[in-house]
Amino acid sequence: MVMLNEALDYNDRHFAIVPVIPGTKQAGTADGSQIKWARFQKERPNESQLRRWFGDDNQRALAVIAGEVSDSLVVRDYDDLPAYERWAAEHPDLARTLPTTRTPRPGRHVYARKCSTSRSSKRNGTPPTCAESARRSTAR
Repeated sequence: MVMLNEALDYNDRHFAIVPVIPGTKQAGTADGSQIKWARFQKERPNESQLRRWFGDDNQRALAVIAGEVSDSLVVRDYDDLPAYERWAAEHPDLARTLPTTRTPRPGRHVYARKCSTSRSSKRNGTPPTCAESARRSTAR
């Protein structure tokens, strides 16, 4: 149930996710069933879909879909560990607070919410607002 718990945790953070075939970047389940992930660029899967995909503990990988569907989630992708470590040394506060996951290369994904500046905030002088940042997660 580890992957199901991870999937539900991501869902609670408003991250749109899909299962991926282990060892690939292809959306699909561990049994090889393909998933058309374009749909999930517009809507997040519901809890029942997540339970179907991740509930049997055979599914070992997932992908996070960034953008508006995930409440303006952005992902910085570091393909190698030294690149991430340089960034983390230059931005220790961000490295300490932003959710970060390990990637297979080995590298890291760093998650944050995109700030938005509305026209009304520009007109009335209030500062731009940012969607609530995803809470800290342990690097995986």
